Amino acid sequence: MKKTIDLFSAQAKLYKKYRPHYPEEFFNEILGLVKNRSGCWDCGTGNGHFYRETIGPYWNEQRRHIDSKYETIDFPFDEIELSKPYHIEALMNLSQLEGYFNTWSSVQNYKKKNRENSVGDLIKELKKYWGNQSSAKTITFPMFSKIGIVKK
Repeated sequence: MKKTIDLFSAQAKLYKKYRPHYPEEFFNEILGLVKNRSGCWDCGTGNGHFYRETIGPYWNEQRRHIDSKYETIDFPFDEIELSKPYHIEALMNLSQLEGYFNTWSSVQNYKKKNRENSVGDLIKELKKYWGNQSSAKTITFPMFSKIGIVKK
């Protein structure tokens, strides 16, 4: 078995505080697909120039699977299609969005290598367009999944 990659322990408190929640309907649909609930594997989960150019080189190499909507994962299971695409919606003010960006493993890797936080520059740019910085805006996050049943 491959060694587990831990990219989030260092910022676990931020992750818990700022990460948006998955829609309950998503979990209900998945649970409706399975008879045996003894095991599950979850992997995963994530802005334009900042995402690709500034912190892009600092993502772990497995990030490519998310960017390809999991199409690059070797998946030796009978794949199941969900009834519809899902997304996460979260109301966030600018401070909360900044906190969310700081949960990204690539941001943590950038900070370690460059001894500075690149999120500040992004937030400075967003302030120009945000309006009242304490006002919440709806942020929509796409969700990608690859669900399957073990072949017998």
